[in-house]
Formats: sequence, structure tokens, C-alpha cells
Amino acid sequence: MIPPWLGDLPIDPYCSLPTEFEKWAEHNILEHIEITINVEQNAKIPTTPDSWCGLNSLAVQNHFPALRTVVLRINLQEKTAWAKKVKDTLEDQQQEMFRDLYKNDQLDFQLIIGLL
Repeated sequence: MIPPWLGDLPIDPYCSLPTEFEKWAEHNILEHIEITINVEQNAKIPTTPDSWCGLNSLAVQNHFPALRTVVLRINLQEKTAWAKKVKDTLEDQQQEMFRDLYKNDQLDFQLIIGLL
């Protein structure tokens, strides 16, 4: 959960999870990874491609040879103008943010952004 009270600090939306995945590279049999990020209303969630591209490391075939599915679910709390703007921004930039995941023919990458 990313709370709004963190202010304008640079926020890693994955909480360093891609760094942990790198530690498992080549020595794993992961087939399916599903990540859910819950975002509180008006949180300072990053909306730039550089902030979200960390998951692209999962597309390196020799790091995760058995991986076939990656699901990233982002739940934005409350149906407000703020949440709609964040959702639209992330959806508009998803091809750039997750370029390697979308290009990899071995992977089924799904980005699901929900307004709760």
C-alpha cells in the first residue's frame, strides 16, 4: 500500500521486488508471477515509464526460463478524478513502460488497473 503521507519522496512502486528477482535469476522454476499493488487515494504514485520499467528484467529469457505469465495488478482506491487520471496515464504509457515484457513471445504479460 502506497500512502499519500509519504509526500514527494521518490517511490519505488515495487518496493525493490525487481532487485530480489535478479537474485533468483537462472536458479528458479518460476512459471507465474502475479504482483498486486494497492494505492491509497491521492498517493504520490509515479507515472513515468522509468519508474515502472523494473519488471522488464523478467523478460530476460535465460534469467527465468520457465516463466510464462506475468500479471501486474494496480488497484487505485476510490473512483475519483485523481484515480481516473492516474489510470489513464499508466494505460497510455504501458507499451513504453513494459516494452520488454510485451515484446517477449514466451510471456503472457497482463497489466490490470482497477478503480476500487
